[in-house]
Amino acid sequence: MALENEEPLRGWKAIGKHMHCSVKTAQRHELKGMPVHRHEVLGVIAYRSELDAWRKTIEEQVPIPSAPSSVAVSSGSPRGAARRRKKLWVVGGVVCMLGIILLVARFWPAPPPLLPEPQKLAVLEFRNRSSRQDARWLSTFLAELYSAELGTTHALVPVAAEVVARMERELSLPDVASFSADTLRRIRRNTGADWVAVGTYSLTEAPESQIRLQVAVQDTRSGETRVSDVEVGTESTLSELVARSTALLRTKLGLAEPSGAQLLASRLVVPKTLDAQRLYAEGIRELRLMNAKAAEEFLQKAVREEPAFALAHTRLAEAWRSLGYGAKATEEARLAYELSGPLGPEDAFIIEATYRELTKNWDRALEVARRLWDFAPANAEYALRLAQVQIGAGKGNDALTTLAKAEKALPASDRSRIELTRALAAESIGDFKMERTAAQRAASDASAQEAPLVRAEALMRQAWASYSMADYDAAFQLAQQAQSTFSAMKERAGEAQAFKTMADVVDDQGKHEDGKKLYESALSLFREIGDQTGVAVTLNSLAYAYKDLGDLAGAKKLFEESVAVCRQTSNRGREAYALNGVGIVLWRQGDLVSAQQFFEQSLGIFHDRADRAHEATLLNNLAIIAEHQGHLEAAYARYQESLNLAKNVGDQSGIARNLGNLGEVLAKKGELASAKARLNEQLALGKTIREPRQEAYALHGLGELALAEGQLDAARKYLKEAVSLRNQKGEKGLAAESQLVLAKVAFQNGQPAEAFQIAQSIAGEFEREKETDFAAQAYIVMVEAQTAQGKPEAAMGAYERAEFFGAQSSDFAVRIELRLAKARLDAATGNRVAAMKELERVRAEADSRGFLQYSLEARLALAEFARNSHAENYTTDATALQREATAKGFGLIARRAASTK
Repeated sequence: MALENEEPLRGWKAIGKHMHCSVKTAQRHELKGMPVHRHEVLGVIAYRSELDAWRKTIEEQVPIPSAPSSVAVSSGSPRGAARRRKKLWVVGGVVCMLGIILLVARFWPAPPPLLPEPQKLAVLEFRNRSSRQDARWLSTFLAELYSAELGTTHALVPVAAEVVARMERELSLPDVASFSADTLRRIRRNTGADWVAVGTYSLTEAPESQIRLQVAVQDTRSGETRVSDVEVGTESTLSELVARSTALLRTKLGLAEPSGAQLLASRLVVPKTLDAQRLYAEGIRELRLMNAKAAEEFLQKAVREEPAFALAHTRLAEAWRSLGYGAKATEEARLAYELSGPLGPEDAFIIEATYRELTKNWDRALEVARRLWDFAPANAEYALRLAQVQIGAGKGNDALTTLAKAEKALPASDRSRIELTRALAAESIGDFKMERTAAQRAASDASAQEAPLVRAEALMRQAWASYSMADYDAAFQLAQQAQSTFSAMKERAGEAQAFKTMADVVDDQGKHEDGKKLYESALSLFREIGDQTGVAVTLNSLAYAYKDLGDLAGAKKLFEESVAVCRQTSNRGREAYALNGVGIVLWRQGDLVSAQQFFEQSLGIFHDRADRAHEATLLNNLAIIAEHQGHLEAAYARYQESLNLAKNVGDQSGIARNLGNLGEVLAKKGELASAKARLNEQLALGKTIREPRQEAYALHGLGELALAEGQLDAARKYLKEAVSLRNQKGEKGLAAESQLVLAKVAFQNGQPAEAFQIAQSIAGEFEREKETDFAAQAYIVMVEAQTAQGKPEAAMGAYERAEFFGAQSSDFAVRIELRLAKARLDAATGNRVAAMKELERVRAEADSRGFLQYSLEARLALAEFARNSHAENYTTDATALQREATAKGFGLIARRAASTK
C-alpha cells in the first residue's frame, strides 16, 4: 500500500529508473507481480514504497549474494595478525563446507530438471464421478483453477480454454481418468499441447459434501503419465485442495515455485463465494460451447452475486457482444476494466484489451495487444489477438506482418489458425486471392489436426473469397460443405452463417426464391441462438430478396422488423442499413417525402459513425429524391458530392452508380453528350468490377439516350441487353422498367399496337409491386398508343388508371408526363384550347426547373396542335424547335418537328 500523500512515479521510464533497470525489463517485472497501476489521466504509475516492498520480497525469496569486500593491506600489528588468522579460519571453514557439500551432492539424488521453456499445457475439463448432477459446474471450475495455478510460471503456457473445449468436441475424447498414447498424440496434433492435465472428482451428498480430486499430468510425446495426485477434503476447502495439489505437481514436474504475487494473481481468476463460483463456471462453459444466450443468463446472475469480480463482467461483455448487444457489452467491459486493479497484469491487460476494442480506442487496444505478446511470445492467443486488433483498426497489412512473425515463432500446431487469421487480414485489404489461398492452407492444416470446426471456418473464408471473385459455383459448394460440418458438430452459429453465405451467393445470381429459403433457414438459426446481429443482417438481406421478387410490402415489413431489432440492441450501424432499406421501398412506391425522411435518418447515423462509404450511398439516394422531385441542380450537386466521397474511399460500385445517375440528370437538363460520356464510364466500370447490375443500369440509360437522339435501333439493342441482364439477376421490377422504355421505342417507331401490348403486360407487375410511378407511366404509354390508334374512349379509360396512380406520386417527371398525355388526349377529343393552355403551363414549369427535354416535348405538342388547327405561326415555331432540338442532340424531337412543316 502506498504511503499517505506519496507522489507516484509516472511512466515506465521513471519506474525503470527507480528499479535500476530498462523500460523493457520493468514491463516484464509487472508480469511477475511488480505493483503497477493505470490511471485514466496519468497513465502508468507506481509508488516507490510499493516497488521497494516488492523488491524486498523478491530478494528474500531469491537471496542476492553481496559483493566480496576488498582485503586490507597488513600493517604487521598483532591486531592485523589476529584479523588475518580470523580470515584464514573463515576461508578454511568455507573450503571445508564446500567439500562437505560436494561430498553430499555426490550421493544425494538431484531434483528433477526444470522443463525446457516454454511448453504447452492443456487442462481438460474434469470428469464428474459422483451421482450428483448439480456438481457438473465443478468440471469447468476445477479446470480453470488448475490451469491458472500451473500457468504461474513461464515454463508452462496453458492452451486457451476455448481451444481445449473445441478440441474435446472435435476429438470426442473418451471419459477416462487418463488417456492412451494414441489419444495423447491426437490431442497434441490438434492443440500442440506437450502436456495434458486430466482429472476426475467425486462429491458426496450434502451436508458433508466431501470431495475427492484425482489428477494426472501426461506427456503427449511419450504417452507416459508423468505425475499424479489424489486430494480429499470438503467443498468449502476446494481452493486449498487445488493449491496443495498444484504445488505437488509443480514439484514433481521440476517447476520453479512462483512468487507470492504470482500465486495471489492465479487465485483471483475465480469468484470468492460458492454460488458465484458455480454461476461463473456454468457461464464460461456455455460461452466456450458458443451458446452465448445461456452464458449470458448465468453470467448475469454471477455479477449480481459478486459485483466486484472483474472477470465475470468481461465474460458477460463477450456474451453480450456475441448476442449483438454492443452497448451492453461496452458497459460490462467498462465495469470489468474499472474492477481489474487487484488482478494480475496479464488478466488486467486482457480485460483492458476487450474494453478498448469495444470502445474503438484502437491506439490503446493495439498497445495492450502488443505488450501481451511481448510478455508471452510463446502464447499463440496473444499473437492472433494482436493481428485481429490490427484488422479491426483497419491495419490489415500490419496484421499480415504480425502473422509472418508468429509463423516463425510458434509451433506448427498453431499454423491453421494463423492461416485463418491471415485470410481475414487479406479480406480486410481486399486481396481475395490471398484470402482464398490462406484459407485453403488453413483447411488443409486443420484436416491434418483432426480439427473439423477450424476446417469449416476455413471453408467459409474460401467461400467468401470465391464469392467476392464471382466464382459462384465454388462459393456455394464450399459454404455447403461448411454447413454440413457445422450441422454435424451442432455448431449453430457457424451453420447459420453458412446458410447466410449460400443465400447471398444464389440471390446474387438472381435465384431469389432459392435465396429466400436459405435466408429463412439462417434467420431461424440466428433467432434460436439469440444472435441479434445475425437476425438484423439476415432480415435486411431477406427484405432485398422480397423486393427483387416484386413484393415491396413484404420487403418493407422485413426492413422495419430489422430496424426494431437494431434499436432494441442499440446497434446504430445496422439500424442505418435497415432505415435505408425502408427508404428504398418507399421510393419505389412513389412516396418520396417519406423516403427522404428515412434516407436522412440513415445518413445522419453513417455520418456520426464516420462511415464514409455508406455516407456516399445515402447522399446518392437523397440526390435521387431531389431529382425525382424536380430539383435537378440540387440533385446534380449531391451526386457529385457522393461521387467524390466514393472516390476518396475507393468504393468502385459507388463510383459506377453515381456516374450513371449523373448521366441521367445531365440528360434531363439537355446535356446529352455529357450524359452519354458518364453512362459509358459506368458501363466500362461495371464490366471491370464484374457488376452486372451496374452494366444494366448503364445500358438502360444509354437506351433512353438513344431514344431521345432518335436512334431507335440502337435504343432497342441497349434496352434488350439491359432486360436480359436484369432477368438473369431475377430483378423483375428493374427488367420491367427497361421493357417500359422498349414500349416507348415501339410507339416512336410507328408501332402503337406493340407499344400498347408491352405496356399492358408490365402494368400489372407494377401494380402488384405497388410501384405507383412506373404503373402510371405504363398507363401513359397505353393512353398515347390508343390515342394514336384512334381509340379515344379506350384511351380515356387508360388515362383514368394513369391518373389514379399519378395522384399517389410525388415524382415531377411522372406528373409532367401525365399532363402531356392528358393534353394530347384532350386535343384528340376536340378540346384543343384546354390542351394548348395546359401545354403552355407544362412548358413554363419545365423551363423553370431546367427540364429541357420536357420543355421541348411541350413545344412539339404545341406545334403539332397548331398545324392541325392551321394556326399561322406554327411553321415558324416548328422551324425554331427543329433547330434547337438538333443543336442539343434531341434527334427524335427534331425529326418530328420537321414533319410538322
